[in-house]
Amino acid sequence: RTEEFVVNVVTEDVVEAMNETSGTFPEDVSEFDAVGIDRGDSVAVAPPRVADAKVAFECVLHDFEDIGASTLVLGRVVHVHLDDGVLREGDKLDVNELDAVGRLAGGLYCRTGDCFEIERPP
Repeated sequence: RTEEFVVNVVTEDVVEAMNETSGTFPEDVSEFDAVGIDRGDSVAVAPPRVADAKVAFECVLHDFEDIGASTLVLGRVVHVHLDDGVLREGDKLDVNELDAVGRLAGGLYCRTGDCFEIERPP
C-alpha cells in the first residue's frame, strides 16, 4: 500500500526471531510487536527496519512480477544501513563477518560461512 519497504539481511543472531515472523498473523498485527523485535528508524522510507539487522536496505517499489503462483517484488534501494562490524577496509562488506542466513525451502536454511574466492579475469 505504501510502496515502501525495508529488506533486512538475516544473520545468526536474529534467525530465530525471523523464523517466528514467518507465522500467519492477522493484517492488523505487527510482526515486530508479536515477536518482540526492536524497530530501527529508517532514513528514506516510512517503514522501520529491524534494529539488530547488520545490513538493511530501504526500498521503494519498482514493480511486481507474477511468477507462477507467486509474486516477485522488485524495489529500488534508496538507503543502506551497514553495521561497522561487517565492514573491512572502511567501506567494503565482509561477507564472512556478516555470515548471512538464507532460506532454501520449507524449514531449510543455509549460511554464507562456506565461501571461497576465485580471481576474476581482467
